[in-house]
Amino acid sequence: MRDGFSDRMGVKKENTQIQHEKFDDRTRIALINAIELLWKSFSDTMPEYAMNTILINVLSEVYLEKVDYRIRYSASKVLSIVYDTIQNDEYDDILTIVEYVAQQLFSTYKSYLSHRLSDKTPIQPYELFNSIFEKEFVGYRFVNRLITPITNKVEINEINDAVTTPYKQVNNHINKSLDMLSSRDNPDYENSIKESISAVECICSIIIGKSTTLGTALDRLEKAGLTIHPSMRAAFDKLYGYTSDGTGIRHSGKLGGPQSTFEEAKFMLVSCCAFVNYLIGVISKYKLK
Repeated sequence: MRDGFSDRMGVKKENTQIQHEKFDDRTRIALINAIELLWKSFSDTMPEYAMNTILINVLSEVYLEKVDYRIRYSASKVLSIVYDTIQNDEYDDILTIVEYVAQQLFSTYKSYLSHRLSDKTPIQPYELFNSIFEKEFVGYRFVNRLITPITNKVEINEINDAVTTPYKQVNNHINKSLDMLSSRDNPDYENSIKESISAVECICSIIIGKSTTLGTALDRLEKAGLTIHPSMRAAFDKLYGYTSDGTGIRHSGKLGGPQSTFEEAKFMLVSCCAFVNYLIGVISKYKLK
């Protein structure tokens, strides 16, 4: 159980990696349950013939099965094929069928409403799947009715590198940020962002040899011979300022606080990890430690 005793105590730690090309069993089951819930919701709203059309489309367009438009198909049998895909196949096949089912439910419902009003509103498939993707720490979201990656191999590699640096304090901050971001039941995006930027502060203090700010650390790097492009320096300063100025996360201002989102926290985690990895590289190159 995510955030249960065993997970919290580290006895049997749950996965805290963004799921990109491999989905765990919990995620697969959550997607199956979501489709089951959606099917019931839409079946309560639309007539049998409309739902049968969706089943036929799934069989003919996704699985390339020969179909007979004159008969009624068993939802349980067709959905069992879909569930087998989600339970056993690769991530791309899973996302393909999830995307297709969501699109079919949405478009068929819209078409049905165009000529007949209904007093029932089914569960919105895109919102439901996105909530599961967020809770299960899946690196994809529905955007404009299409599943789109919100993270990639480069971002994942940046995070993995940043949790295995030679500096334990830096690793601890990144691990805490990742744990807070990936908690399925109680994600803490605000404090995840704080931990990400704390990792940057930590590596800066290592460079200087005492507690310091990002600006001071960058000044020392430049004095040591590192050429930092003005635009790159400005980007670093702005990244740091996101949480350190009067309207930032640290001051519970507009940017962040309880309203912080997964997307904000993930962006800050990846950005800060990339920055930490960059600074560790120049530490070695310019023999600062």
